[in-house]
Amino acid sequence: MKLLTKICAAILLVSFGAYSQTDVQNWYGSSLTLNLKKKWEISGQHRFRIIDNISTYRGSYFYIQTDRKFNKHF
Repeated sequence: MKLLTKICAAILLVSFGAYSQTDVQNWYGSSLTLNLKKKWEISGQHRFRIIDNISTYRGSYFYIQTDRKFNKHF
């Protein structure tokens, strides 16, 4: 139990060390999921990021994923 407490404390210290009070960032995004025949599914996302107190466009990111169910357990 003491080891778990020390690990959680270390993670919190690292998290607070990376925190910046002067920079505001926004992530905007949209997603779409389609259920296809024969247990297939395809999904996609688009995200874009604005940094430097919401004044600078940083980039766009596209994600595409396919899934297939083999049976009801997997």
